[in-house]
Amino acid sequence: MKFHKLKATEVAGSYLVNLPVIETDILRMARQLDPSGQTRPSLIRLGSCIRGLLTLFTAIIVIVISIAVAAAILVATIPLLPIVALSIAALCALLQ
Repeated sequence: MKFHKLKATEVAGSYLVNLPVIETDILRMARQLDPSGQTRPSLIRLGSCIRGLLTLFTAIIVIVISIAVAAAILVATIPLLPIVALSIAALCALLQ
Protein backbone atom coordinates (compact mmCIF):
# COMPACT_ATOMS: atom_id res chain seq x y z
CA MET A 1 0.00 0.00 0.00
CA LYS A 2 1.32 3.42 -0.92
CA PHE A 3 0.29 5.99 1.66
CA HIS A 4 2.56 8.81 2.68
CA LYS A 5 1.67 8.68 6.41
CA LEU A 6 2.48 4.97 6.78
CA LYS A 7 5.95 3.54 7.24
CA ALA A 8 6.47 -0.16 6.66
CA THR A 9 7.93 -2.13 9.58
CA GLU A 10 10.09 -5.22 9.55
CA VAL A 11 6.99 -7.43 9.84
CA ALA A 12 5.23 -7.92 6.51
CA GLY A 13 1.83 -6.20 6.39
CA SER A 14 2.55 -4.10 9.47
CA TYR A 15 2.88 -0.32 9.38
CA LEU A 16 3.62 2.61 11.70
CA VAL A 17 1.86 5.96 11.63
CA ASN A 18 4.07 8.93 12.51
CA LEU A 19 1.59 11.72 11.67
CA PRO A 20 -2.04 12.32 12.70
CA VAL A 21 -4.52 10.35 10.60
CA ILE A 22 -8.01 11.67 9.93
CA GLU A 23 -11.15 9.96 8.63
CA THR A 24 -10.39 10.98 5.04
CA ASP A 25 -6.97 9.30 5.30
CA ILE A 26 -8.55 6.09 6.57
CA LEU A 27 -11.10 6.08 3.73
CA ARG A 28 -8.31 6.69 1.21
CA MET A 29 -6.39 3.70 2.61
CA ALA A 30 -9.55 1.58 2.41
CA ARG A 31 -10.01 2.55 -1.24
CA GLN A 32 -6.41 1.55 -1.94
CA LEU A 33 -7.13 -1.85 -0.43
CA ASP A 34 -10.37 -2.12 -2.45
CA PRO A 35 -9.85 -0.24 -5.72
CA SER A 36 -13.37 -1.12 -6.92
CA GLY A 37 -14.58 1.60 -4.57
CA GLN A 38 -17.11 -0.63 -2.87
CA THR A 39 -15.72 0.01 0.61
CA ARG A 40 -18.60 0.97 2.91
CA PRO A 41 -17.44 1.55 6.46
CA SER A 42 -20.84 2.99 7.40
CA LEU A 43 -22.51 -0.33 6.53
CA ILE A 44 -20.07 -2.17 8.78
CA ARG A 45 -20.97 0.12 11.70
CA LEU A 46 -24.65 -0.20 10.84
CA GLY A 47 -24.42 -4.00 10.93
CA SER A 48 -23.01 -4.08 14.45
CA CYS A 49 -25.57 -1.50 15.57
CA ILE A 50 -28.44 -3.56 14.12
CA ARG A 51 -27.08 -6.69 15.82
CA GLY A 52 -27.11 -4.87 19.16
CA LEU A 53 -30.62 -3.57 18.60
CA LEU A 54 -31.88 -7.05 17.68
CA THR A 55 -30.35 -8.44 20.87
CA LEU A 56 -32.06 -5.73 22.91
CA PHE A 57 -35.36 -6.29 21.10
CA THR A 58 -35.15 -10.04 21.78
CA ALA A 59 -34.50 -9.41 25.48
CA ILE A 60 -37.50 -7.07 25.68
CA ILE A 61 -39.74 -9.66 24.00
CA VAL A 62 -38.61 -12.35 26.46
CA ILE A 63 -39.35 -10.05 29.41
CA VAL A 64 -42.81 -9.12 28.07
CA ILE A 65 -43.70 -12.77 27.46
CA SER A 66 -42.50 -13.70 30.96
CA ILE A 67 -44.66 -10.97 32.50
CA ALA A 68 -47.66 -12.08 30.42
CA VAL A 69 -47.23 -15.71 31.53
CA ALA A 70 -46.88 -14.69 35.17
CA ALA A 71 -50.01 -12.53 34.90
CA ALA A 72 -51.94 -15.38 33.28
CA ILE A 73 -50.92 -17.75 36.07
CA LEU A 74 -51.92 -15.19 38.68
CA VAL A 75 -55.31 -14.55 37.04
CA ALA A 76 -55.92 -18.30 36.78
CA THR A 77 -55.23 -18.87 40.48
CA ILE A 78 -57.27 -15.94 41.88
CA PRO A 79 -60.65 -17.79 41.60
CA LEU A 80 -59.15 -20.71 43.54
CA LEU A 81 -58.15 -18.57 46.54
CA PRO A 82 -61.64 -18.54 48.20
CA ILE A 83 -61.91 -22.30 47.77
CA VAL A 84 -58.50 -22.83 49.34
CA ALA A 85 -59.41 -20.46 52.21
CA LEU A 86 -62.73 -22.28 52.86
CA SER A 87 -60.96 -25.63 52.75
CA ILE A 88 -58.38 -24.48 55.29
CA ALA A 89 -61.14 -23.03 57.52
CA ALA A 90 -63.14 -26.27 57.32
CA LEU A 91 -60.04 -28.31 58.10
CA CYS A 92 -59.31 -26.12 61.13
CA ALA A 93 -62.92 -26.51 62.35
CA LEU A 94 -62.69 -30.28 62.08
CA LEU A 95 -59.43 -30.37 64.01
CA GLN A 96 -60.90 -28.43 67.00
